[in-house]
Amino acid sequence: MISKRERCGDCHALEGENHELGCDLEQCPFCGGQLISCDCCYEILNIDGRLTPEQRMQWERTLNDKGRVPFIMYPNMCA
Repeated sequence: MISKRERCGDCHALEGENHELGCDLEQCPFCGGQLISCDCCYEILNIDGRLTPEQRMQWERTLNDKGRVPFIMYPNMCA
């Protein structure tokens, strides 16, 4: 029996797939925090200020090389 795959509540990625870049729920593969709010892109690319389009492409390549964290539905469990 095939069970229904869950979807991300923000970008609708299927379980096991990468989130769309910019998704609120994607985890940073470097620090483990929320990707859109961490400072890893600035620290790793060694830049200040806003990302240029070229730097965004470089950051996406860096994320892909590191290995992006796919969407996984973790059930809420109480002890």
